Amino acid sequence: MPDAVPGPRRIFIGERHGLVIDCVAWDSAGADVDLSFAGLFEREMPGAAMGGGLLDLDQALSGALARLRASGDFTAEPMDTLLLERLPHGVRARTIMLIGLGDPTKLQADLLERATRVAFREASRLRAGSVAFAPSLLDTGLKPEATAGAPLAMMAGLLSALATQRRLAEAGLGLEPTVSRWSFDAGASHVDAVAKAFKVAFDAFGRDGHRLSPRQLACLRLVAAGKTTLEIAAELGISNRTVEQYVADACARLGVRTRIEAVVKSVRLGLISDQPSVI
Repeated sequence: MPDAVPGPRRIFIGERHGLVIDCVAWDSAGADVDLSFAGLFEREMPGAAMGGGLLDLDQALSGALARLRASGDFTAEPMDTLLLERLPHGVRARTIMLIGLGDPTKLQADLLERATRVAFREASRLRAGSVAFAPSLLDTGLKPEATAGAPLAMMAGLLSALATQRRLAEAGLGLEPTVSRWSFDAGASHVDAVAKAFKVAFDAFGRDGHRLSPRQLACLRLVAAGKTTLEIAAELGISNRTVEQYVADACARLGVRTRIEAVVKSVRLGLISDQPSVI
């Protein structure tokens, strides 16, 4: 009897309200799920070509990703989506949804938070049970230092979308979430580092005594990056006063008096990080 073929490496991140979150060493073409999301930018970074898991998916689809983008059938503008339902045998996912991420040179963590929220909503609408999500940042030619804060932003989007769907169901305005497993894709060579970053992000939303909201953490992350209140407001699409309130609330929860103290304590607790990601 032949030996069983081992499956891809899977690292548990956490569980929230029946949703198991993990990190798996596969890509959009190899993800064995009901619905696999692939992030796609309007173009690759200057001097870069499509690579990694995104290239694997494009090849499995006989170049369809590149053609769809070149023809304008999928513009890849932020939050644009396109569902692929009839897939070749080389793709293990039952369905794939492309999600637009816009111009890679203008990538901001808040866009990844929004993209993950949209992905969860679409998965809920399609009544998917298992979901994989690949932002394809490095596959587009982005450097790791340009992706700092990506795991935190994506985790914020996922957990906030889950909470919203549950509240809708409790209010009798929506169905209970069907997604029971959410997998963040990672290359086999760096799945451990990616899983560690997502674990830190997951813990950031559940530490007893230090629990901060996604928006509070987003504001602190931008403060840590040297952004002013005006710049943070513009990036997050909120008012200056709202930014100041989020920061003040974060300070209160952390038991500090200034935004600098809040950043220092948040970094020490592992709630935020300015280290490069490898997604």
